[in-house]
Order: sequence, then C-alpha cells, then structure tokens
Amino acid sequence: MTEKKFYRPNVAAIIVSHEYPEIKDVFIAERSDLVGVWQFPQGGIDEGESSEEALFRELEEEIGTN
Repeated sequence: MTEKKFYRPNVAAIIVSHEYPEIKDVFIAERSDLVGVWQFPQGGIDEGESSEEALFRELEEEIGTN
C-alpha cells in the first residue's frame, strides 16, 4: 500500500541580476540545515495568505528583505 503525501501550496523566487540578460547572475543559496543542498528562496503559503503575500514573507524570512 502506498502512502499519500499531501503538500501545501508554495511559492518560490528566482532572483536575477538587475542587469539581466547582459549579466546572467542568479541568486541561489545553500540550505543552513543540509550541507551541499542548494535552492531558490521558497516556502509554503499560510492559510488565508495570498501567493504574493507568501512570496514577500518568505523572502524576508529567508534572505532578509523587507
């Protein structure tokens, strides 16, 4: 018997250089809890939160934007 996995909706950001496409720098960070695992800023959408609100909250939590 296979176990069903349920995932909540989430958001992610791909952040590129303000000089893109001339300069093709992309922001990606190593996870603090898993060595060698890299990802874009991302996270789940909380109940009652819009995807835009979740994106800005996750960016603030993960990389300190405000």
